[in-house]
Amino acid sequence: MINYFMKKYAMSQTGANNLRKAVFSRTILNLTKMFPPMIAFMFIFQSLSDMDTAEEAIALTPQNYVLIILAMLFVMFFVARWDYTRLYTNVYSESANVRVDIANRLKKLPLSYFGKRNISDLAATMMGDMSLYEEIFSHAVPHIYATGISTTIISVLILNYNLKLGLAALWVIPVSLLIFFLSKNKRKKSNEKWVEQNREVLDDLQETIEQIQEIKSYNMEEKAKRVGKFNIVDIIAVILIVAVVAFVGWKLLSRGSVEAGETAMTNVTYTVKVEGVPAELYETCQAHLPSPLMASGELVGGQIESVEKEPYYVLGADGQWVEDPEHVTLLFTATTQTPTTEVMTTKVGDQEVRIGKTDYILKSEFIEFSGGTIVDVSWES
Repeated sequence: MINYFMKKYAMSQTGANNLRKAVFSRTILNLTKMFPPMIAFMFIFQSLSDMDTAEEAIALTPQNYVLIILAMLFVMFFVARWDYTRLYTNVYSESANVRVDIANRLKKLPLSYFGKRNISDLAATMMGDMSLYEEIFSHAVPHIYATGISTTIISVLILNYNLKLGLAALWVIPVSLLIFFLSKNKRKKSNEKWVEQNREVLDDLQETIEQIQEIKSYNMEEKAKRVGKFNIVDIIAVILIVAVVAFVGWKLLSRGSVEAGETAMTNVTYTVKVEGVPAELYETCQAHLPSPLMASGELVGGQIESVEKEPYYVLGADGQWVEDPEHVTLLFTATTQTPTTEVMTTKVGDQEVRIGKTDYILKSEFIEFSGGTIVDVSWES
């Protein structure tokens, strides 16, 4: 068995011998764990059995049970202490010897070896893999062999006592072994992935440690601490601030582009009333409409769209208002555009367009009247 352990687990002869002792002690400990159910079974069997004669009965008094239980506890305590010493002390001693052996081997390797190999890989072997070695050989390997041996012994005893009872209790063992072997490949891939991820973590850790010197050399330690104080709430607050600033900037840029090239305009329609106009000018004005609006000798945008006439009344000799057949009142409808931001101060040239404004000069390419009154104004976006 010692040679088997040495080949399978690459152990020294001392380590293999200690593992054999640990398996033996763990097997004995597993068998002692059968004492409580055995005592309970004896008590139940004695209580439920219908014995006709004293010779057929195994009569135990309560005092006998107390003595048996005390003896059982003493034996279990002694075996558990003995197993602990053999298992954990020997395993950790072997782990220390392996670490020393690895260090001695690394001392003999040439410098080129370290240039080709990843330092974090070597560190993982020295620290992580050996810690895993300690855990496996203290909590797994001896338990597996001891469980197999003790389970075999107990199974033989149960089957020898009662075949049906043994089969009912032990059928789960082959099923468990079948599942174990069928999942072997999946567990192997999972372990390989875990090892790879563990080495990546060690790479990042080593790189972080190496960068500490650079941080200190550039006096960036305090700045790094301040950056490290950011939490998720700070990040969300920064994102919200950036979003608000971006939105306001977009609105300002949009507004600037509108003001620079595409100023929003509002359509303005207004009516100018001119009284006492010679009647013949009505048809002349109609003939030249529509006519572009002008001011100070320049086109100002907009035009006179239409003209309508109304009777013009004068005061007669008898003090009554009578219609003047030679004159009419003309109602000119004109349209123009003004920036939306300047609607309240709409102007055509230098003249403001407001209801009730008098002495308004209406001038176009072919028409010009002074003394007009604006009687209606409407704006439409």
